[in-house]
Amino acid sequence: MRTNYIDIKIATKNGWIDAKLYAGRPKRETPKSYKQIGVFRHNIGDNYNPHILTIYKNKRGELIYEIYRSGCFDPYFGKLECDYLKDRKE
Repeated sequence: MRTNYIDIKIATKNGWIDAKLYAGRPKRETPKSYKQIGVFRHNIGDNYNPHILTIYKNKRGELIYEIYRSGCFDPYFGKLECDYLKDRKE
């Protein structure tokens, strides 16, 4: 069965936590309405894609990730689901 997300692990002070990354799309600039939650390590990087992602909260309270991918000049933004980070303050 195909899904439009991938399961990843994010490193926090309390160890590795589960999260879901939904399909993203490239954006030239970070929207001004996004408030940064933090920068985290993840387990899906390789030699060409960094092991970090930036997590934001939008005006609706949804978590949004920013990640760089090999072959793309602009970062990808997409929805992120993570119970641990959902209630975290900026």
